[in-house]
Amino acid sequence: DRCRKHGMQFLVCLRMNDRHGIARTAKFYVENPELRLDGYPGGLDYKHARVRDKVLAFIAEVLERYDVDGIELDYMRWCHMFQPGQGKQNAHLLTEFTRRTRKLLDETARRRGVDRLALGVRVPQSLKECEYLGFDLATWIKEGLVDFVVPSDFMHTDTNMKTEDFVKLAEGTNCKIYPAIHNRISMDGPNEHYRLMTLANFRAAAQNFYGFGADGISPYNQSFAFERRATAHR
Repeated sequence: DRCRKHGMQFLVCLRMNDRHGIARTAKFYVENPELRLDGYPGGLDYKHARVRDKVLAFIAEVLERYDVDGIELDYMRWCHMFQPGQGKQNAHLLTEFTRRTRKLLDETARRRGVDRLALGVRVPQSLKECEYLGFDLATWIKEGLVDFVVPSDFMHTDTNMKTEDFVKLAEGTNCKIYPAIHNRISMDGPNEHYRLMTLANFRAAAQNFYGFGADGISPYNQSFAFERRATAHR
């Protein structure tokens, strides 16, 4: 309601394979050991239809219960959807999953009487990484499945990420490229004190991203600035 009051869209961001500690206690994970990723506690293997169907059920529930303007699929938490080295051979499974997600959004849009609900993806910062992990961005963009792509580092702002590669991939389409800006620029060891971005750092990153052809910028994890362990440059 607050977003609508100010003319803003409201999207739900879904972490696609989050492996924080709580994930290891989730009922679906605990009861289905055969669906887990080897060596990645908390992670599930999207090779299995049951995993993909479960996530689609979450998306359908959100669209049914809440009047959101779209969904962002956050593949940066935590990148691996398949067993290591099996991403490329299983990319077609994620593409089909993306098609089904797009269909859910289109059906919901028709039901609500709106033109379109947005679908975005947050992915690693190089096309080589995306290909290795099974994210077939070229197909997702070409088929009009996604409305925006967010190339992103995992924790820090990379002011020189290859934004232009993503921009070129989306040329001639309606897909927008919104590189991610994090609130950390580096780490001060050994006490896990993160150096926070200064205003000059933010401006420099924005200048570069727009210079590389980006359509906008996507902030990520900004709340980290308020945590005690992020006090190196308060």
